[in-house]
Amino acid sequence: MTAIFDRRDRDAAFVIEHHTLPAKLFIGQRVRGYDRIYKIEELSQLALDLNARTGREIG
Repeated sequence: MTAIFDRRDRDAAFVIEHHTLPAKLFIGQRVRGYDRIYKIEELSQLALDLNARTGREIG
């Protein structure tokens, strides 16, 4: 029987693991200092808001 994941898969998963963790682990439960926190579904709105703030087209 062969392993489903080999060492390279395991190493790659470890390297990107933090990209899949909830943001609250990094910013905490209190979100002071942020004007707004965007959900993945709201990324188009984030681009619009960045456009307005910077005067540049972001996306």
